[in-house]
Amino acid sequence: MHTLLHSLALIATAANAADLGCPYVNWTTISAIQSFNKNTSQYEIVDRDCNILPNTTAFQAIGDIENSMETRVEYKNMPWLVDIEHALWPRFMSSLTLQNVGVPSLKAIGGVTQDWANGRRQSAWKKGMEQLSLTNMAIDAMPVNLPKHTMYMSFANVSVSNMASFAAIRPYKLDLRVVPDLRLENLDYGSLAMLSISNTNVKAISNVQFKDATYLSFSNVTIDAIHDIEVRDLNRVWFTNARVSNWLMDAKTFYVFNSMPQSEWRPQSGGVGLSLGWNLKDSSFTYDKSLCDKQSGSVKTLWSQANLVVCVLPQPSFETGSNAVVVIGVSAASVIVLAGVLVIMYRKKVAALTSKYESTRSPTFTAKSIA
Repeated sequence: MHTLLHSLALIATAANAADLGCPYVNWTTISAIQSFNKNTSQYEIVDRDCNILPNTTAFQAIGDIENSMETRVEYKNMPWLVDIEHALWPRFMSSLTLQNVGVPSLKAIGGVTQDWANGRRQSAWKKGMEQLSLTNMAIDAMPVNLPKHTMYMSFANVSVSNMASFAAIRPYKLDLRVVPDLRLENLDYGSLAMLSISNTNVKAISNVQFKDATYLSFSNVTIDAIHDIEVRDLNRVWFTNARVSNWLMDAKTFYVFNSMPQSEWRPQSGGVGLSLGWNLKDSSFTYDKSLCDKQSGSVKTLWSQANLVVCVLPQPSFETGSNAVVVIGVSAASVIVLAGVLVIMYRKKVAALTSKYESTRSPTFTAKSIA
């Protein structure tokens, strides 16, 4: 009996050790995982028990590849690859390209903690990440926890179920191509330097900060509505085969756009190129005047182009504006007139008292600030 119990204990200990040695034992829906063997410095494909599989096996997940020295990581034409949310990426990874892969979600990267034999490990984007490119994919949402204000992000033929998740990213440059039913709404893209949208039907661009953006490009697009965007430092705007409807802007935004010069071909270092400014080709903007009137706006044309019609809201009036100054001025004048009348009445009364009591005291007036 003692021998049997001892044997069972040894078996359990060995099994537990095996479990602790392989981080994938609980990946029950995955049968093949890409890993990196730090002893051989080679990529491997393993099963959930870390048994090595043939290198031609179609793996469904990315596991621990942290010891790889790769800086640019690419996965292409692998529709069977469905899980990268548990990956431990190469330490020096600066670029990730996913093209025609089956990964449905990226949002959990940066928030997945694993109980591995060598301690708790967390899947996360590397701080040195500079570029993320997705092509021919369908994802539930934009990835979170990416480095902010430094990355170039490119999405081509990528459908995103949750458009509000665009608020999770803070790119430095953003290139969107063939993104169905695109909506950019309620976004703080204050650090975005370049936005390029092409071959896309844009449902709306609204309440977006482009304060630091210097370059906006729209090519082969239709945009159903633009309003409440904030721009400041633009120096290059391109519209190529663009159809824009219902562009509502305030006077400040209109001034920023309208004060830009037209781009021209000029000699530049290394040849000839377009200068900074606006560039227009086969594009038009439309806005229904009756709708603009309902907004208390004025229909205007950008860059004196008759086919670029926008609706410009009036400059908001403030209490410190000219109307308030007029009111204050009138009030001040009334006070002065009233004070003069009081002085005259007072002097008449004093004169009468002086003749009766021979008083020589003079009245004292205190100047009061007019709020």
